[in-house]
Amino acid sequence: MSVARPNLKEAGGKRTGVREITDRSRPLTMEERIHRLNRFMMGWIGYFRLAAAKNHCGNLDAWIRRRLRMCLWKQWKRPKTRLCNLRALGVPEWAARMMANSRRGPWEMSRNTNNALPTSYWEAKGLKSLLSRYLELC
Repeated sequence: MSVARPNLKEAGGKRTGVREITDRSRPLTMEERIHRLNRFMMGWIGYFRLAAAKNHCGNLDAWIRRRLRMCLWKQWKRPKTRLCNLRALGVPEWAARMMANSRRGPWEMSRNTNNALPTSYWEAKGLKSLLSRYLELC
């Protein structure tokens, strides 16, 4: 008996939809962005439910959270704002100063803010996990 696998071309098309929602120049509040993402992803899970896609869902979850961290970093435009927000998230002072004053782009900084904005932060904001929904359905 063979296991169905998701069509990677179809999955690439879905990533395009996520890219449109998490476009960093799109003027959306984070709550609205998360709401649209949840609606988009829960419809998407119907496609992946029929296939063996546990790893794919986990990877996609991580990528989506990184896209959201990128959007948040872009919203914190000035170093002073970044420093205040990083302090509020509990980042040590020296690390907050280094990150706030960094001249790296939002995508690169989204990797560095992973510890400050963990999965639990996004769950508290209302982001639903593809992997947990996939495991519920299967």
